[in-house]
Amino acid sequence: MLKILTLSALVACSCISANAQVAPAPVDTAVKVHTKHRSTGKVGLALSLNLAGGLAVASGGTPDLSRMGYPSMAAGQVSAYDYNSTGGINIGFDLDLLFGRKQNFGISTGLTYINSYGHGEAVDFHTEYLAHDANGNAFRRLLSSPRVNESFSFSNLSVPILFKYRTKPGEKIGAYIEIGPVISLLSSAGSSMDATVDLEAVYHYNTTTRNFIYSSTTSPGDWIMTRQAVAALIKGSDTYSSVDDYFAKHYARGYYIGLGLSAKGQSDRVNYNIGIGGMLRGGGIYRVNKSWSVLFGVSALLISNSHTVQSYTPVSTGDDYKDGFKFSSFLNGTPSLLTVQMGLHAGIQFKLSK
Repeated sequence: MLKILTLSALVACSCISANAQVAPAPVDTAVKVHTKHRSTGKVGLALSLNLAGGLAVASGGTPDLSRMGYPSMAAGQVSAYDYNSTGGINIGFDLDLLFGRKQNFGISTGLTYINSYGHGEAVDFHTEYLAHDANGNAFRRLLSSPRVNESFSFSNLSVPILFKYRTKPGEKIGAYIEIGPVISLLSSAGSSMDATVDLEAVYHYNTTTRNFIYSSTTSPGDWIMTRQAVAALIKGSDTYSSVDDYFAKHYARGYYIGLGLSAKGQSDRVNYNIGIGGMLRGGGIYRVNKSWSVLFGVSALLISNSHTVQSYTPVSTGDDYKDGFKFSSFLNGTPSLLTVQMGLHAGIQFKLSK
């Protein structure tokens, strides 16, 4: 009996011991997410020096001949006027603000000097106006030239505001594009002019006052000294050997006429108001090292300027043409000037900060 009780007690203790074992710790089923911080980029500064050159096209429109300022002008005309621009160059520097994760975006501003040049031609230029001879007589001067030539030089100082994009800025070779508006601050044009000029005359005699007076029209009985009229007048004459001889002898008598006169000189510069335009550049970029890069590509530049049309005299002289000729550009008679320049672009960039 005692053995049975002892065995029962051992079995009971064994069960209690089994039930008293510590339960295993709960399993953590939460998913742990690991995040990697990505930089949004930093801002940097760079200085760029740019040079571009190529074909330039300038258009000023047709001059307003009614604004020519010859004394008591009776007539003024050209059969055609053409601009033929041939080339140009622009050079400038930009301060670039770079941003983006790899500093591949940017905005820049700076100064750009623009120079372009070309040729203009007024065909069959003719004007008539008041003049006086050596004897004080008034007459109508006929100033004519088959061609008045102008060699132009346009200069401009502008501020570009460009938006820039670079591909692969951290690698050796990439591409770039730059585009934005251009504000034209200072713009002017000058020219050298030349022409072969005829100075003819029409004298109108006033029978009441018994002297020569100025008349804007030709009337019967007027003394006409033009190539055509003189050629008919001296036909068969022993006094004058040619039309040129007639003009030369009458000049010696104080009549300020002449044929085939050479006129050359510089015109005064034409100044323009503040204007606006646009610039586009694009091409390849070669990264020399962390600080220096070289840019090479193409560029296009457009500038539009305007000014107030003023009185002007394209070719003029005093009463006596031997005192010399003066010139005033036909651009004075055009209210606007549009310059387009297209060509190659090269530049260098230095990063001021990393």
